[in-house]
Amino acid sequence: MINGGVGKRLEALQGAFTGDGGTDVNDSAKAQGDVAIGKIDTLTTNLALVSGYTINDGWRVALKAIVATPGTTPGTALFTIESGGGCTVIELQIFGAVGQTITGTGTETLTVKTEDGTVLIPATTATDLAAGEVWADASPTTTAELSSAVPTYIVVALPGNDMIFLEQSGAAAWTTGGIVFYCRWRPISVGINVVAS
Repeated sequence: MINGGVGKRLEALQGAFTGDGGTDVNDSAKAQGDVAIGKIDTLTTNLALVSGYTINDGWRVALKAIVATPGTTPGTALFTIESGGGCTVIELQIFGAVGQTITGTGTETLTVKTEDGTVLIPATTATDLAAGEVWADASPTTTAELSSAVPTYIVVALPGNDMIFLEQSGAAAWTTGGIVFYCRWRPISVGINVVAS
């Protein structure tokens, strides 16, 4: 039980913040409480300005651009989940923003997979990817998608299975084309990061 001067000061402080109740609440204490509440309101407003990235819901973003190089096949590593070894668990979404229409000489497909072959974006005919489209499934047709259309995955990453790849079927190279891949992620385990490979 708290009593004596300490108890009265605590009650006064409580009254200053709530504006009612407590004992020994004078105008000075009430004014100090109002100032403190004002500072908290300002801080809350400032935090709201950056919500949705790392402050409120913890999401972070890594990105990598893939551009056609005539005569080469663009299958490549996109992202690496860095954990310093051991088992790592993250939540992630991945999609591509097509910056330049894909053209080529064949009907090759593109797929985004984890290192052990788990499909994150299903096989899609490369030449179906047109400038301005969002690529998150096998039928990219629009320049805007509901965020709910981009699957959210829980990924367990281990050494030897901690990378995300763009895989191309067939050997024909793109003639032109470019895609920026975005990996939107947040940690479930601690001490991890996702970076472009």
